[in-house]
Amino acid sequence: MGLVQGSGLGPTLYIVMESDLKTISKINVLFKYANDNNLLVPEKSDTDICVEFANIVQGAADSVMIVNVDKTKEIVFHRPSARSSLPNAITGIEQVVSVKLPFLIPSDLMNMSGIS
Repeated sequence: MGLVQGSGLGPTLYIVMESDLKTISKINVLFKYANDNNLLVPEKSDTDICVEFANIVQGAADSVMIVNVDKTKEIVFHRPSARSSLPNAITGIEQVVSVKLPFLIPSDLMNMSGIS
């Protein structure tokens, strides 16, 4: 906050502040890319996605950053034939059916997280 966008010091300061953002669960993954963060919470996580998201929001606030909930989306990946019901959406966050991510998930992380 308070830095001119495009300044030479901005990216370095953002990296320092963002490095404090961590997940509660060791099996949940937080991908960080520029000023975007993507939280991956597998179905079998030991931490509920709402609790994990609240942790990220609090971590950002502790680092004097703001999570823009108007731009925050939740997407649930599932097999088309899955008969289980989808989880409830995170309160105040739009649940969408498609999304563009600014990165590729390496295959070893996909296997670790149970995504196939």
